[in-house]
Amino acid sequence: MKSKKNVINWGLALLIYIVVFYGVRFVIDQTDVEGIYRNIHSKITVAKQKARASQIKQITIPRDAIIIRSESNLNNQGVALETQDAYYLVNDMLLLEKMDKSFKKDLSFQVTSERWSIGGLQIVGDWLFYTSDGIHRINLDGTRGDKLYDGGVMDMYVTPEWIYFVDYKHHNYLYRMTINGDDLRCIRDSCFRDLLFDGNKFYATMSKKSNDDDEKIVSFAIEENEIRILDDAYGHNLIKEDNYLYYRKSKDWYLWRTNLETLESEVVIPNRMTYFALDKDYIFYSVRDEDGAYHDDSALFRLDRETNDIIVIDDKTRRSTGVISLLGDQVLIESDYKEHPFAWIRMSKEGDVRIFMEARDD
Repeated sequence: MKSKKNVINWGLALLIYIVVFYGVRFVIDQTDVEGIYRNIHSKITVAKQKARASQIKQITIPRDAIIIRSESNLNNQGVALETQDAYYLVNDMLLLEKMDKSFKKDLSFQVTSERWSIGGLQIVGDWLFYTSDGIHRINLDGTRGDKLYDGGVMDMYVTPEWIYFVDYKHHNYLYRMTINGDDLRCIRDSCFRDLLFDGNKFYATMSKKSNDDDEKIVSFAIEENEIRILDDAYGHNLIKEDNYLYYRKSKDWYLWRTNLETLESEVVIPNRMTYFALDKDYIFYSVRDEDGAYHDDSALFRLDRETNDIIVIDDKTRRSTGVISLLGDQVLIESDYKEHPFAWIRMSKEGDVRIFMEARDD
């Protein structure tokens, strides 16, 4: 009996030791446990996507196919896109329409979503790609559409061969897959926000984990491991122009730019802003009413890039987002949600023409 009791006591002691040992190890080494979880989650994502891709009809896009996207508009939710003879515009966040250059709707082309916002518009060859609870494509004649990926996609970029994207539901990892949804793989398992794709190089705000406060603006080539730190800051809405990177910095919400050779940074516009849009002549930006109850956007400004003169384009519209889209020689902003809910206001870049576009015809 005594021997049996000793065995039981030794067994309990061993069990307690194991629980304490691995409990302490879990607390001390929680990062590794989280890493294992992320790795398993990523493998599950890849397996699910492989099953989805097997049901998608294959297409081929020539390597020299024309790619149409506007980085400025993509930074403003990607709800507007211009081609040589047409505009593509998302109304009410749930209705994607095609229009001619006089904004007359082409009723043969419409994409609707019942719940998830449509955005990220870009054209590669004969296909328009967009995000809406995942990644979709539709032929430009409107006859065929496919859902390529299911997930929380943001910052998507499409080439004739690959689709690069960040999935916020999967730790903000950077993924790549073919234009048919095949060969999904995680390129980097860091946390990415405000991704910018420039040929064979990415620019982004990066941190090790989604809850990490140590964000940095970085650049890196697709096939290289080397990360180049451009600024110890959280940068929003990155745009590369010539040898400069433009972005809003979270510490003050001013518009900054960094020289990509010298890494010297400077303030371009010392005003707190929510969104900005940039073309070769002007920078448009929206500011919040800091004194209002809901801090709605209260005005749209325009900076002349040659003279640095600033004028107010619109100070009548109380908006919730401040999104600014550029189409041709016109500026589009979201209308007042009380006066014309979810409609667009279309203005000239001089601010002397102001037209309401109803969100829906019904």
